Amino acid sequence: MRRSSSRTYVRARPLRAVLTALVCILIAAVILFTGLFIGLRRHIVYTDDGELRLDIPWLAEYMHSDTQSGREAT
Repeated sequence: MRRSSSRTYVRARPLRAVLTALVCILIAAVILFTGLFIGLRRHIVYTDDGELRLDIPWLAEYMHSDTQSGREAT
């Protein structure tokens, strides 16, 4: 028995909505991390041991002021 209505039933697709949101969040995270890497790549330094270190000037001034005041920087 069919209804003679012009409206059709559109079922909800919660899984598709969740997957769409996750993909959008993933794309935003990749863009953010890529932008941070490109912006901070001049401050990435390899040590003699082969380790990566982030050498940011304003953080170095903060660390230098902490060690002068007698506190250990962590």
